[in-house]
Parts: sequence; C-alpha cells; structure tokens
Amino acid sequence: MAVKAHERDVQRVETLFNREVIKLLERLKKELVRDLANSMIDQTTRTDWQWARLRAFLNATNDKIDKYYGDISNYMHDGVKGLVEAGSDGLVSRINHALGKDQLLPVNWTDETLNRIAGDTLTNGSTAAEWWSRQSEAFKNSTGDALRMGLMKGETVAEMTRRIAPSVVDTVNAAKEGKPIKDIIGTAKRNAEAIVRTTTLTTMREANMDVYKANADVVKGVQWCATLDDRTTDLCQKLDGKVWLLPDYEPDGHDEPFPGASAHWNCRSAILPALKSWEELAEEAGGDAEWAKKMDEFQEGADGGAQRASKDGTVDAAVTYEEWLEGKMGGAGNGSGLPDETPTPNPGLGNWLKRPSGKRWMPTARFESS
Repeated sequence: MAVKAHERDVQRVETLFNREVIKLLERLKKELVRDLANSMIDQTTRTDWQWARLRAFLNATNDKIDKYYGDISNYMHDGVKGLVEAGSDGLVSRINHALGKDQLLPVNWTDETLNRIAGDTLTNGSTAAEWWSRQSEAFKNSTGDALRMGLMKGETVAEMTRRIAPSVVDTVNAAKEGKPIKDIIGTAKRNAEAIVRTTTLTTMREANMDVYKANADVVKGVQWCATLDDRTTDLCQKLDGKVWLLPDYEPDGHDEPFPGASAHWNCRSAILPALKSWEELAEEAGGDAEWAKKMDEFQEGADGGAQRASKDGTVDAAVTYEEWLEGKMGGAGNGSGLPDETPTPNPGLGNWLKRPSGKRWMPTARFESS
C-alpha cells in the first residue's frame, strides 16, 4: 500500500538518523576514555586529594555529556523538521499516484508549524527534547556512580574505564565468570536507538494525520495497520484494522480508544487514511464514476495490487492480524502470492535526502535504565 511504502521510506531515514547519533555517542565515549586516562585520579595517595580530583573530573565530564546530548537533541529536531516537510509531500504524492489523480493536497508547512510538530509531539508522554535530557541525566548519574565505586575500591584508571566502556573481551570474560559488566555506553546507545526510532516515526505519523485532517473532503478517518509477524505486541494485534473517525478520533464500530501516533516504544504499526466510500464521493467526483470506484478499491485493497508486509512475505491488504495468525496456525500458506508493490515516486523524500547542503542533516532495542 502507498502509505506502508511511505512508512518504509521514513524508516530508512530513521536509520540514517540513528547512524549519526551513534557516531556522536562514540565520539563522546572516546573523549571520556581519553579524559579519564589523563585524570590521574588513581595516582594520589591522600584520599581527600583523590576525591577532590574526582569531583573536578566529574564536573567537567557532566558538562561534556550535557553538550553532546544537547547536540543530539538539536540534530534530531532539525532533521525531523526536514523529514516532516519533505515526507508529508511524499506521502501525498504516493497516495495520489495510487489513485491516478491529484486528489489529496499537501500541507503548506510554516516554520512555526514544523517547530511545533518536531518539538511538541509527545512520545510516551514526553517530548523528544525531554527524553534526551533524561538520557543525559541518567548517563551522568551512572558515570558518577561507577567512578566513585571504583575509587572506593582502589581501582586503577584502566579498571574504572571498564566500568564505563568495557571492551568486547571484557564483556565476554565477565559473562564467563558470572560477573556481567554494566556497559554504560552500550546502554546509552541502545536507549538512543529506541528514542530516535520512536520519536522519528511518531512525529512523522503526527504529520501524516495533519495531512489527513487537511483533506477531510476525501479522508474520513484513520486505520491502524500492524506488522504481521510474531514480534507484534498484543496491543497492536488488537488494534489492527480498526478505524477512528476524524477530527476527534471517535471509534468506528468498536470501543477501543485511539492510542495516538505510536502505541508503545519501537512501534512499527502504520496509520492509514480511511477514505470516504464510492457513494460518499460519487457526487464530489464530478460524475467521474470510474475514478470514484477506484477510491473504493484503493481503500479496500481490491485492485489486486494493494498489499501489506508480513513475516512470510506480502499478503493482501485486507488481511487482519487475527486472520493472518489463524492462517498460520491452520497451515493456510504464506500470503497471497501477489507480486511486490510497484514502486511509486516519492519526490519529496528523495529530493530531501539528496539535496546538497553545507550543513549535516540530522536526519532496536528495548528502553533501558542506565
């Protein structure tokens, strides 16, 4: 389906974002290891000197951690702004291509609106900037605790370094001894990946819903579309295929409340437009009954080409998670045998990714506590 293809495009951009964020955390790691090696906090004999030196080191380290996470937050804000502007145009282009007619209109984004979408969208109750700030605090607390514990035990700088950024060999050996090491940098990376993925997809879906609302003459609601595999959460399984009517997201034929742009961390579900029926659009189509019928086919997946992804390959777009699971349990085969979706142009996203710029665009894992 056009929207699922658009979602895959956004996931590719999210992968680029993650790559850049991990690079920044790697750079932070190298600076912390270098600074710790030069700190000489293990080379004094008087305890009060050691603690004073450690306090000075931690103050400088905390400033550095705040700076890096501030850079990451700004990077993601700017990147998501660009993605929303280009990605929403790409979504409209894909849907119009599938319809064979320029029926949906793009949103005319202003800088103020883009800042609102990128900065104010809530993911699990907090903005992206708030999540990055919390990660900075968690990183500082974990680093401080590790170094204070190491100093109390009389460890060398090399031993304290392993508390913050253990090597692969350190991790393997500790596991063999039954004494796993708490990898502070590793936890920070995994949490960063979860935040990048979830906040990027959540913000883009919020923008998509703004597009749907702006085209209320064609779009009557939104429909939940879960990924068909055994990693799909119980919540997304339950929501799959359900429709909520715009503008207030009232349940249509069920009593499940709308979960928002993402149902949980690392949510892979897509939010599709629920289009008005042939009968509802026939009059608006200006007598073009064939095109109005195509609108129904686009919505219902009856044109022979609309599909959705599953663990076993593509299946018909109308298949719900419950039907897919029943088919697997009953040995009903793997999907519909339909060919892969014919690629449709997404010029907005493509041009955004390729455009030259002197500025680097700031274009999974469980969420862990550091």
